Amino acid sequence: MKTYKNFIKIFFFILLILVAVFITNTAYAIDADGDGVHLPTDCDDTDPDINPDADEICDDVDNDCDGDIDEDDADLTDGTTYYADVDEDTYGTAGTTQVACEQPTGYVANSTDCDDTDVDVNPGATETCNDVDDDCDGSTDEGLTTSTYYEDADSDGYGDSTETATDCAQPTGYVTDATDCDDTDADVNPGEQEVCDNDVDDDCDGTTDEEDATWYIDADSDTYGDSTVSQVICEQPTGYVADATDCDDTDAEVNTAAEEVCDDSIDNNCDGSIDENCSSEGDATETATSASSGCSLQIHSLGPNFLMGFILLALLICPVIFVRRFN
Repeated sequence: MKTYKNFIKIFFFILLILVAVFITNTAYAIDADGDGVHLPTDCDDTDPDINPDADEICDDVDNDCDGDIDEDDADLTDGTTYYADVDEDTYGTAGTTQVACEQPTGYVANSTDCDDTDVDVNPGATETCNDVDDDCDGSTDEGLTTSTYYEDADSDGYGDSTETATDCAQPTGYVTDATDCDDTDADVNPGEQEVCDNDVDDDCDGTTDEEDATWYIDADSDTYGDSTVSQVICEQPTGYVADATDCDDTDAEVNTAAEEVCDDSIDNNCDGSIDENCSSEGDATETATSASSGCSLQIHSLGPNFLMGFILLALLICPVIFVRRFN
């Protein structure tokens, strides 16, 4: 009897469990919103747009039942992609993004900044001459006036025509001149003087040691040379001068700077005339007349020294003539 009662108790206990399971399964099998998902998988069985298969959208609701809402959910489908704007110039960089329902602080809706560390570089900037793509259009210093510059390796102010740079500003180490014929030597350029006998075109005119000069021998060392004996050479040889006007290079007293000496039959000043201007004071006429005899002597065209001589001679001769005439 006792065994029978225990069996009945066990039977009803099992039956009770089965009924409970049946009731529970029936309750969870209900899909109130008709979205095909039953409780407890459906976190809101009153809204057919909320279930694990739904897309997370910006509506402050856990649409996909994963416990995350809106931008906190990595599965957000209708959020906006925002880009970090580190330099705060209102232009973002594509390197750092965030999908959100609302614009986060430090982010913008565009990704057109090509240098998000420089506030002066963005698509709204004006291109300037600085070797930087200021306006982020992919080109550097475009649209600016450029010039051709030439490398000046020896820093003498003259550039090498074979080494050029085209830029809107003069680069360091470059000049606008392109006439240096040796950009490794600062002493060779168009501004230098040609140096004799060094086999170098010092002044870059295309000719080497072209400053040869003609020098004339100065045998009497009066600084005036003899045109008949010369040397053509860069540097002045010893015993030679640049002048070639000496008409007697054996006499230091004869040259173009000397004074003409009368009655020496020498062209002292090398002007091609001998004893010229010795009577240049004009014709001199002196009459010496004896008061008693009318003796007269005319002297024409004589210089002052000769004139005095003739006057003295007349004073001596005229008395003699007077005596002989009246004896």
